[in-house]
Amino acid sequence: MKSEYDFSKAERGKFYREGAEIRLPCETPAPTEKDRGEDRQRIGRGNASTIEKGRR
Repeated sequence: MKSEYDFSKAERGKFYREGAEIRLPCETPAPTEKDRGEDRQRIGRGNASTIEKGRR
């Protein structure tokens, strides 16, 4: 990054649009391991180690 930029030829409001609506994406937090475990219990599935033991 430069220590100084030249804005002498810049045009103010070049991309400004009157009445434009901004829609920001809504991000939900990533599920934690605890959340995943609760989901597995709710839908009747065990955790990964339980499934792995069943395959042996």
